[in-house]
Amino acid sequence: MKSEGHTGLALLLSAPLVLGASYVVSNIVLYAFVALLIIFVNIPDIDYMLSRSFIGGITGIKHRGFTHTIYFAFVCGILSASLTVSSQAISVVTLMFASGFLGVTLHCLGDVVTPSGIKFVPWVQQSDYSLDLFNYNNAIANIGFFLIGFVSIGIVFAYLRQPRIEILGYWISLYVVFLPIITVTSIKTEIRYNTSVLSRFFNPIWWLRKLF
Repeated sequence: MKSEGHTGLALLLSAPLVLGASYVVSNIVLYAFVALLIIFVNIPDIDYMLSRSFIGGITGIKHRGFTHTIYFAFVCGILSASLTVSSQAISVVTLMFASGFLGVTLHCLGDVVTPSGIKFVPWVQQSDYSLDLFNYNNAIANIGFFLIGFVSIGIVFAYLRQPRIEILGYWISLYVVFLPIITVTSIKTEIRYNTSVLSRFFNPIWWLRKLF
């Protein structure tokens, strides 16, 4: 998937966790979790840039390699948790770990649906695993997941610590209606796109290259 698809899918699937965490941590921590999640869900594709560089030629780094594994997910989880080293609250440290771990894991989930697939647990998996549902640059899948992901997290922040029946109705429509519709439509409709402003906007690698 592209950056916007990965980001939207991660926000959609992590929204229930954010709502549940709102009862034990502050809003600032929740905002930090979402911000880090958006960063880490796009970090694994740094291997694509490295594989096409001088470094890749020396090290043999390839796309969808180590950065698309459960081991890298743990590395990112520990890295994000280390940002809360001064916190005494286990709930805060756990949530920050989840931002890194889930970011990479949900990125990999987004890649599993594409034809190439990934080997998420090397040395255990014998070959790449793929559901082969649609191509990584399928426009409907990427933009569709992007939209419902941000709607989902928007609903969460609108109803923080305010449990209402409306939020259940919204989520039922997102997970039971819109998610299947977008997935099925993406499988049946092969509309690809090669460039996207959204892809660059959500890609931390692009920002680093732009800034430095």
